[in-house]
Amino acid sequence: MSYKLKHDSIRGFSSKVSRSICDRFYDANDRADGASLMQFTKSKQANAFLVKILFEKWQDETNNLKSPYFDFKHEKVKEALKTFMNVLSGYISVKRKDIEPLLARAVEETVLITFDPVAFVQSVMARSGNISNKYIKTRKTSFKKLKSLSYVAESDFEAESPISPEEFVEVFGASTSDLFEEEVQSFFDQIEDELEEDEIIPEAIEEPVFEPEPELEPEPEVKPQPEPVKALVEEEAESDTINDRFNGNGKVQTLADKLKQNTRQSLESSLNLNERIMFTNSLFSGDKQKMSEALADIEEATDLDEAKVKSYKYGETWDMESDEVAAFFEFIERRFN
Repeated sequence: MSYKLKHDSIRGFSSKVSRSICDRFYDANDRADGASLMQFTKSKQANAFLVKILFEKWQDETNNLKSPYFDFKHEKVKEALKTFMNVLSGYISVKRKDIEPLLARAVEETVLITFDPVAFVQSVMARSGNISNKYIKTRKTSFKKLKSLSYVAESDFEAESPISPEEFVEVFGASTSDLFEEEVQSFFDQIEDELEEDEIIPEAIEEPVFEPEPELEPEPEVKPQPEPVKALVEEEAESDTINDRFNGNGKVQTLADKLKQNTRQSLESSLNLNERIMFTNSLFSGDKQKMSEALADIEEATDLDEAKVKSYKYGETWDMESDEVAAFFEFIERRFN
């Protein structure tokens, strides 16, 4: 069965689905927290877009903090404000009337990226001008290969086959007719497959005619030049001192390094909203205290290698191939590089 997406039904479908999902969730809950948002629907893509939209709202709230009486551009004020917003992001609490329109938009974007990715890119460019790949769960490979969002075509997404229309609507508890219509084929389209299955008669292939290659004159022999003798380096410059070895990896942490480490922002304070929610729920089973202790321990590392070793200690049950684990180690590398 061949289906065609009904673009004029996307908004109605998204509103209907969002209303149904909120009915089930808020029958048992008064508010939605960060852990709930990561599993709000059965669609991983819709959940990612919901977090993305909430993050955009969070940024808007931060940018709207202005006053004629206070200097919000001062470095100390900006640093304190960032710390405050990071702490605040750990206490998400959303009522139904506020989350339902955001969820409807997340479902609408999920429909487009799955069945009309070109229209999805156009809507993103019109709204915000860009989107981070960390929010892309459907057609991930195709989006990573895009050089620019300014010029895209259907051919850019043909390599990946997304979920079928029947499977898609089943995830959201809807029917196929809510979003798709059966595509009527002509007689010639219907018999095209049968014609392609007929035995293919090979065409006559002309044998190639090879012409003798012209003889080349031998190139003059080039004598190898002797390599310059490298200057000897004193062995003492390369050898590690006893103090180096006790510090690990042959690296000595100077007083300047320690002062730099003490004055920079803590690992936990460096997390943005999306990272805080994702790491807490996916890697630390929703335990904020456990994540805080792990980040504090990792922060004591003197270099990236030691930080990774400390991270593995907390990741015995992690799926090392998951996007969440990859994002966590990318976050650690940004800090120690």
